[in-house]
Parts: sequence; structure tokens; C-alpha cells
Amino acid sequence: MNVAELCRPVFDISAPPTSPECMVFVISCCHRDYTISLCTRRDSAWTTKVCKPSKYPTPATNTVFANGIWYCLDESGEFIAFDTVSCSWRFLALPTHIQLSNRVKHVSYAINRGNQVFLCIHGFRRFEIALRDPLEVTKSRFIGGRDLEKLENLFRTDVESAMLELQNVLEVDSFNTGAWCGLCDSDGVMTFRWHHFRSHLDYYYRLNERSCHGNNKNCSTIIMWVEPTWFHPFPNMRWKI
Repeated sequence: MNVAELCRPVFDISAPPTSPECMVFVISCCHRDYTISLCTRRDSAWTTKVCKPSKYPTPATNTVFANGIWYCLDESGEFIAFDTVSCSWRFLALPTHIQLSNRVKHVSYAINRGNQVFLCIHGFRRFEIALRDPLEVTKSRFIGGRDLEKLENLFRTDVESAMLELQNVLEVDSFNTGAWCGLCDSDGVMTFRWHHFRSHLDYYYRLNERSCHGNNKNCSTIIMWVEPTWFHPFPNMRWKI
């Protein structure tokens, strides 16, 4: 695979690299098609499929593997489901009363409750979507009430507390591409913050110090997690937002 030829690709793995079941998954958006490639430890070559949507595609922002299926969220809020057993794909529609605005930067991450995987999406509103066919919105502005509003406030203003709130269910390595950025000062200290995560909600949550501006060119989104594990915070560890 020539990575240089891929257009805004998103790479993901289905399991830790040391697992015999680990699968590498790649989705990219070129011209009017999606190109999906995958490879397991037992494969000697990539398996590649081309998905031709009915409308002009937008690049993928996040991918989650659940029950043998890769769920891919794109910038416009549409989902592609790719079945690794049959090597087939299909587009999944959100319920009619749920819309994801393509004018707002989305931040998304996966959580696990029992045997069900959910994708949480923050943008114009916060949604929690059960990854199954058909997709089901289990929490939204209309479902979840005060608990949902509390988590939304923490997520935007106090990331450390939000992580503690979700510590038993959050997959910390599942944040979407470009969710975070880092800025290094003259002393070599790196400060992490949301990357271009700004909307009309800035007025309520005061994100000026917690998210970089859309025209900011001094930050870096080359940030990755390495074998993430949860551990309780101690006095010397703090999120710098």
C-alpha cells in the first residue's frame, strides 16, 4: 500500500497489536469513492474494497470496531458499516429526528456498557449512538436529562473530571482524528487542548483557553496513545487544557 496516494486516511486496529486477532483497517476518501483496506496478521496482502456512495462523500473522522463490523463516521455525520466476514459495506441512516450538522466540528469517542459499544458524538448537540443495525440513539438532548447536560458541561470545561466520570466505560484511544492538538512553549512544555472544537456553544462554555481557533497554525495534531491503560490520577498528574 502506498500511503502517500491515500486521501485523508484514517487508520485503526481492532485489537492490541500483540493480539493474534489484531486487524489493521484503513478508510480514505478519494474523488467520489471510499476506499477501505484491511489486513490481519495471517494475511500476506491487503484486502481492498471500493464503496460508491449515492452522494458526494466526505472524509471519515472516526472508526470503531464492534462485533465484527467497522463503523465509520464521516464529517457530514453519515455512517458506513463494513462487515469483515463478508467484506461487504452498507450505509446506515440515523433516526429521522437526529441530525449531525456538517458545519460544526465533531468530537467522538467510544464507550462500552456490557456487550454493547456506543459512539458518543459532541457537536451542535451531544448524542450517544448504539452501534448496531439499525443505529439507535440512546441518549440525546431529549433522552438523558440532567445527567447528559452535566457530562456535556464537564466534557467541554473540565476534561479531567469528565474522564473520571467515564473511567469505567471510556475507550481512551478511541477519540476521533484531530480531536486533540498540542502546543509546545519556549520551555518545552506541551499543553493539550481541543483542536478547532468551537461552535455557538462557546458562549456557554467559554472555550477560548480550551480549544484552539480555526485559523490557528501553530499547534500539532500528531498525537497518539500507546497501549493506554486506566489508572487513578495522583497529585503530580493533571490535564493541561
